[in-house]
Amino acid sequence: MSDKNVFRCPHCGGLIQVVGVTGVPGEQVKQAAPETGQFREGDTVNFEGVIRNLWEKSGVSQSGFSWKLKTLNVEGDHGQVLDVKLWNKLADEDLKAGQKIRLTGFKVEKYEGKLFLKSDKNSKVEVL
Repeated sequence: MSDKNVFRCPHCGGLIQVVGVTGVPGEQVKQAAPETGQFREGDTVNFEGVIRNLWEKSGVSQSGFSWKLKTLNVEGDHGQVLDVKLWNKLADEDLKAGQKIRLTGFKVEKYEGKLFLKSDKNSKVEVL
């Protein structure tokens, strides 16, 4: 098991090994600037935009919990680009590049200096 394929589950804190990956992550060209005040780490937000790219991962935690993650690269109406993490049930949504979507109730988080949106049990995705 390589370190590159193991990370901590954001829900239970257990170690997770990635056993399957589909798609190829897109290159992020722009990041929503924190100085605009639009997004702040820790906020719960709604966001509309067009899916530029998406990819999926799935795996099983060491405790036997199966999980699925779909990451969307979404460009908002004002040109800001964010990665959006859809976990488990939301990762099963039939989404495609080019679709306009509305995200409701997503948590703004930061990883390695970049903001992203993460779903939780109350988050919703709607194709417009």
